[in-house]
Amino acid sequence: MQQTSFIYNLVIADDCSTDGTREKIINFAKNRDDTSLILQKKNKGPNLNFVDLVTKPKTKYIAYLEGDDYWTDPYKLQKQVDYLETHAECSFCFTDCQVERNKTLQEVHPNFKKENQFTNIDFADQSGSIAQTSTWLVRREYIQNLPKWVMNSYTSDWCMQVYFAKFGKGGYIPIKTAVYRVHENGVWSKLNPFEGWRKNLEFYKTATKQFNELSSRSRLKKRINKTIIEALELANIEANKKELIFWLLKKLVFCPFKSLKQSFHSLHLLAILRN
Repeated sequence: MQQTSFIYNLVIADDCSTDGTREKIINFAKNRDDTSLILQKKNKGPNLNFVDLVTKPKTKYIAYLEGDDYWTDPYKLQKQVDYLETHAECSFCFTDCQVERNKTLQEVHPNFKKENQFTNIDFADQSGSIAQTSTWLVRREYIQNLPKWVMNSYTSDWCMQVYFAKFGKGGYIPIKTAVYRVHENGVWSKLNPFEGWRKNLEFYKTATKQFNELSSRSRLKKRINKTIIEALELANIEANKKELIFWLLKKLVFCPFKSLKQSFHSLHLLAILRN
């Protein structure tokens, strides 16, 4: 649990889970005055469940923790509240975290070594979200009553960062406070690279509409062009890869015994290409 100089409350939302989670949180909340539950009667999906969750608190600040992530710093909330209390120019703050893939921890922001502050165009002009949701602490008035363009987006967490930063900067604290778990059934993990690029492009186009400044729009248009070029380059690589695999298979079928050494080399190349 978190160690703080202030009282905090837990709000847990269960979106009709089928893995025994509901029973566990009901048991956890028994005889706890600091914990309230939202037990959905039918599955609403992550975005609507999130809205129900963040609408309930009446506290000054709201922190969010995904169901499959976890906090690692027992002073996370204290450090972030202290930061926002002394940085009125910030609408929210976030920290560094680690990503867990196949039980291995990886760094998320190895180049972020010191405190920094980001504007809304800084959050928009990235190749992906830089503030992992489980590290956020947000001033309540900015996370409640979120607009439709944010909540209807596939990349709603990314959109939220742009939206929060319309009201103040996003403050970065260079400490690791959470672990973000990546698994094969995750929202982004199950997308192929082309679908991922398409979702990014949708985000950039949506985000561009939120900026009136020509400099910001121009900056995002450059990001869109760069993303399109990267996608085209990947498409070209994939196309050439298929052609090369076909050529190697044809070579093995029609002259498999002409050169044993060459055949082994072709098989080796095939194994590399198919991975």
